[in-house]
Order: sequence, then structure tokens, then C-alpha cells
Amino acid sequence: MAVDLKTQKYDRQLRLWAANGQAALEGAKVCLINGTATGTEILKNLILPDREVKEGERYLLSRILWQRDRVSVYGPNPNPTLRRPTLNSIQPGIGSFTIVDGSTVTDSDLGNNFFLDTSSLGQSRALKTTELLAELNDDARGTAVDRDPAQLIDTDPSFFHQFTMIVATQLDELHIARLARIAWEAGVPFLVVRVTGFLGYLRIVTREHTVIETHPESLTDLRLDCPFPALRDFAASFDLDALDSMDHGHVPFVVVLLKYLDQWRTEHNGQLPNSYTEKNAFKALLRSGARSYDEENFEEALANVWRACTVTRVPDDVHRILLDPACNDLTAQSSSFWIAARAVREFVANEGQGLLPLSGALPDMKADTKGYIDMQNMYQNCTNSSAPLPPPPPALIILLYPACSSYRRKAQEDIAAVHAHVESIIATLGLPANSIPMTEIEAFAKHAAYLKVIRHRNLEEEFSAPRADAI
Repeated sequence: MAVDLKTQKYDRQLRLWAANGQAALEGAKVCLINGTATGTEILKNLILPDREVKEGERYLLSRILWQRDRVSVYGPNPNPTLRRPTLNSIQPGIGSFTIVDGSTVTDSDLGNNFFLDTSSLGQSRALKTTELLAELNDDARGTAVDRDPAQLIDTDPSFFHQFTMIVATQLDELHIARLARIAWEAGVPFLVVRVTGFLGYLRIVTREHTVIETHPESLTDLRLDCPFPALRDFAASFDLDALDSMDHGHVPFVVVLLKYLDQWRTEHNGQLPNSYTEKNAFKALLRSGARSYDEENFEEALANVWRACTVTRVPDDVHRILLDPACNDLTAQSSSFWIAARAVREFVANEGQGLLPLSGALPDMKADTKGYIDMQNMYQNCTNSSAPLPPPPPALIILLYPACSSYRRKAQEDIAAVHAHVESIIATLGLPANSIPMTEIEAFAKHAAYLKVIRHRNLEEEFSAPRADAI
């Protein structure tokens, strides 16, 4: 299968933060205040893509700065140990950057700034650092603003509203406070950086940071305690006692757990195993159903008893997000995160019957091909109706597609309900239809159980009322 150039270029990045994260980075507009050594190193780490594909790697390895007796010498680094971190590191590849700096390049800059050379002496530091940084990635657009940052902050604060992040280095305290206020009111994250020798600090100033794809260890959500109708019907289609040994050993463990949970509940007034003693008793019940000591599907069922005994509910952190004032009091300026959160809240209160949308993720399990594909499609199609099914092997067409069609209809109803809530909210706010992409809505639903909202105090509060006891 052919891989496009963009996927090759950002291969390792995509593995870490996926396509949505990379898209956000490629749309980022970063402003750097002062093109100091620290500032340009920060931008370098944001600009560089996968350097095994682009010329940025060769550029970086050929411009290693060696400092001996205050004489700057440029040349390739012969030490493979020093080269290795450069080759193996992962860089985001932002869309654009702007350097605001009214200084000219001096001898002291040449001694510590990787992105300046002797030909830069006496010229605009903003212009020269922008030129050399832009060479690292053809897709990153660089802009130099040859103005005193303090003057720009005082006379044109709206200039900073265009950015998605602002980084300030070596800026005086008065203008740090002013720029922090500007960024806070505009909702732009502001990073204050200062380095002195081997000492340095980084302060993040932002009102709120919301995260949809938090990359939890697992997205698995089996709903064994409250199976949806399609899952219950799927489990009911298996008669364990009537199966031969081969088929019995290939029944998906989810079905095994559902079968024995039903038996347990029948004997225990509809309750799940709760205490340690009850869980051990349930495990003993499972073991009694295995036809041999090495049936892998029953071993998997035993390893996942904790899932079967866990009550499905909205996590406390997510519940607080759904009841947050930002979710209640939506405006036309509300972010897509809070609009989607409100839509999910409406879904939970109505179609979801108190539960979040399914993630659609399944763990690996011992099963025959048909059984696993049937169940995988059932879970995924109940949550992701827009993704087309791959064509099945010919032998499975008759068996698989009639079942999947019912799951697809259920999925279409669920996704359509969430989307309808989003569109209703958008219309109420006077925003254009479809202003939140369907892909974002689906990602939100898939990760609904793992949403995060991080809030900070502003810089003025920290200066005027420091929380010394929390340090």
C-alpha cells in the first residue's frame, strides 16, 4: 500500500498524537518574543518535521557549532553518539511562526545562538533567525517583525490575538505582565521562559486547556453489566452446551462472560459479583464451564472478570465537565469542545439513557475469524457509522452483513442523535451549520470517558496572591 509523502514525513509524530494532533500542530501559529538562543531552540523543536525525510536533518547535522577560545567554527559533527538523539527525536512541524525582535545581531549572539553566523553580524536578529529556522521545514512559514517587543505590546496589543501560542524569552517583568493580560483575554496560551546559565524556568499562562484525545492506556468499553440489545442478541445466538470442543474454545470471552453473568444474576437477585468473595465464586463458576484446563477464551474471561464486575457509569471527572458552567452557559464564542460536551450531555440524558457513547474499542481475544469480526463490527458500528466497512471474505458475506446492517442502523441512530444535538446547539448560538466537523464529533464520542479540562490562574493573581503553601 502506497504511503503519501506527508505520512512519511510525520510518521513518528502520527504514531504519538495521531492525525488530529498533527493537524492541530500544522495549523499552529507561534509567536516568539526575542530571537535568543533559548527562543530559537524552542522554535527549532516545533518547526522540524521527521528529518530522515526532509533536508532539515542534513542542515542540522552540518551546522553544529563548536566553541573553542571564543572562536566559532561550523562543521559536521563527527561523533555518532551526539548525532543519534537528533536522528531519533520527534518534532511536530508547526504551520507558521513569527519572531518579534528589535535587536541587531552582536558578537555575544554569535557565541551562543545556533541559528546565527558571522554573516548575520549587525543585521536584524528577527530577520536572520527567521531565515535560518525556515530552512528546517519548507512547510513552516516564517515571519520576522523587526520591532521592539515592549513597544509593540504597548501600542498594538491586538497584534497578538492572531496566534495560537506566544513564547516570551528575556522580556522584562512589566511587559510580561502586560502581555500575559493580553493573551489571557484573547484566550491565547502564553509561555514565559527565562534562562540564566544552567538555571531556567518555564511558566504557562492560559485560562483553560481542554483535551479530547488523552491517549489512555485502553479505550475498551465492553458494557458487560448493561449490554445493548445487539450485544445481548449476539450472545444469545451461542448455545455453549451444544458446541463441539473446537467451537467451544473459540467463543469470544465477551460472550462467555455474558452467559455466566446472566446465570449469576439469576441466582443472586440480578446483582453483579461485588465483594472479593463473590468475585472468587464467579471465577469458580467460569472455571466449571471450561472443557479443558487450557481453553484460552475461558482464561481470557477469567482475566477480564473485573470488567464484568465494573458498573458502567459516567466517570466523576467527566460528570463535572458535563455540569461545568462553560458547558451550561454556551455562547457564540464557546469552543467546539464545550459545544460537543453539551451535545454529549444531551445524549446521555436522552438516547444514552445515562451512559456515554461507546468507544467501539475491543481488546484482542481468542475467537474464530467470523466470531471476532462479527463482534468487532457490532461494537464499532454502534459508535462509528460514517466509517465504511471493509469488504468481507466471500464466505462471510451472507453471515456477516445481515447482522452488521442492524448494528449500522443502530450506530446511525446514535451518531445522528449526537450530531443533531450539536447542530441544534449551533443553530441556537447563531453559528453556521456543520461548523464542527463530523470527525471531531466522532473523536469526542470515542474519548468521552477520558476528557480533560485543565485550568490555571492568571499571572496577576499569582503575583498578588501567591499560594506559597502549595509550592
